[in-house]
Amino acid sequence: MFNRQPVVAISAEGITDSRLSEKVIPWPAILDIEIREMHRQKFLMLQLDPAFEKTMKTTRAASFFKPLNSAIGFQGHPLNVAGLDASFDDVIDALKSFGTASGKQLD
Repeated sequence: MFNRQPVVAISAEGITDSRLSEKVIPWPAILDIEIREMHRQKFLMLQLDPAFEKTMKTTRAASFFKPLNSAIGFQGHPLNVAGLDASFDDVIDALKSFGTASGKQLD
């Protein structure tokens, strides 16, 4: 009933968000990470390589919400930090640290 694994993990390998997929999204497949805001809540949008995205198995919830998010102008895959143990700034710092080490330039 309760899953003790982290919801979001950021590592040298890539990003894992169990709300999106059970698998790691490797750094080379991440084309861009955008900071977005809606109703004063910040979140991130992951822009993925289309070839990788075609092979990525997403959760039912992610598959359901993707076209709805697109309809309101949010292209990509959301990574929401609400409810996580880390703050938004902590997540950004981890993305910059691991992303830069993996050859990604994150602003």
